[in-house]
Amino acid sequence: MRLIEDRMMKDGLSPDQIARNLNELRRLGVPNPTLADQGKSLSDLGYSAYVVPSKAKGATEGFLEGRYIEQPNELVRGLTQKAGLPANVDKFQFMNDLAESQRKAANAAYPKAYSKDISAVPFRQFVDREAIQQAYQEAVKRADAQGRKLPPFEQIRNAQFISTEILHQLKIGLDRMVEKEIDSFGKMSSYGRDISKLREDFNNLIKQQNPDYAKANKRFADSARIQSAFENGTNYQKLSETELLAKLKNMTQAERESFRLGMIADINQRLDNFKGGDFTRQIFKSAKQKSLLRYAFDNEKSYQDFVKYVEALDKQSRTMKNVLGNSKTAERLAMNDDANLFVDSISDVARGNTLSTALNLTKRVVARAKGISEESSAELQKRLFSSDPAEQKAIIDELRRRAQNRRPSMMPPTSGALGTVGGLLGN
Repeated sequence: MRLIEDRMMKDGLSPDQIARNLNELRRLGVPNPTLADQGKSLSDLGYSAYVVPSKAKGATEGFLEGRYIEQPNELVRGLTQKAGLPANVDKFQFMNDLAESQRKAANAAYPKAYSKDISAVPFRQFVDREAIQQAYQEAVKRADAQGRKLPPFEQIRNAQFISTEILHQLKIGLDRMVEKEIDSFGKMSSYGRDISKLREDFNNLIKQQNPDYAKANKRFADSARIQSAFENGTNYQKLSETELLAKLKNMTQAERESFRLGMIADINQRLDNFKGGDFTRQIFKSAKQKSLLRYAFDNEKSYQDFVKYVEALDKQSRTMKNVLGNSKTAERLAMNDDANLFVDSISDVARGNTLSTALNLTKRVVARAKGISEESSAELQKRLFSSDPAEQKAIIDELRRRAQNRRPSMMPPTSGALGTVGGLLGN
């Protein structure tokens, strides 16, 4: 406990701060938080304890490796939750539901726009295109399913004025044609891109002719914009910071939801190809991109929870690498008894390898000087790598008692030991 207290103080942490940190991690849903994750000095102490042979060694290794192996899955699960997406979300069903809810909400905003008939002359450039005629048939089928009837296409072709509602229904028909050109992986065919461009031109013309329609169209995202937002989400790592900002700032709430879903889809795909390293670092390409992703969320709290979750898993990754990643050489040294270490050191001197001698002696002597025997190694690991809230509370309560009872004249826990290290290294 003195060693933990010493390292905690070096990290600038109090028992109350550690308690708050652990409670916040549990609120965020971060899996298996430990004391060792709370600071670099505490993590280093975990490394020092781990390299000394003890009965806790296997359990520590299994815990850290298991937590790291599960990290990518936990990352996607946690980010889905922080992004406000339902568990086990089906992206196509989600986007269809999102588009339908937008259509229903838009119905209340469009009547004023629908009440206006506009000149049919500007739209005559489109009427002879086969794609427009097919789109109108899609609109007719949709209206029929809803118990409504649309006039024959020829009547529209020859009209002088045309209802905004009819034009909007034709635009929805183009939406459906585009949807048919998207495969199961969310990729659009080249013909689909052609229809998408036609739809954009057609819809822009309606907005030019009817300002009330433009206002309603801006407020509610149609299925095309929802699909586009999803595709931007899947490519968010490839977008420049300028592109990302421009796209995010102009999105409706529904588009931001779809963008977040695209982000998760991209993270999931990279998870399938993940071979190792810090997976959490792949979420934010740069500090600038990280700050811009704030616009993908509906409020600051949701975004901050998203960031904190990623950062917490990154700390866990660093703990594992700090403790296990460079421990093989140290483990071999620690497993030698003093006699073998002495023999190895004499052999190194005979070969002129004085640096190796110094490193061998330093590793073992420093571990011993810190008071990390086999028994204290096991007890340290039990405390530093426990993820049980009740055990963590007992440790923190003990640290609080020690802080209250500490006398100013007390010698720092490791000062005498460090003096011993200096003398031994001098010899």
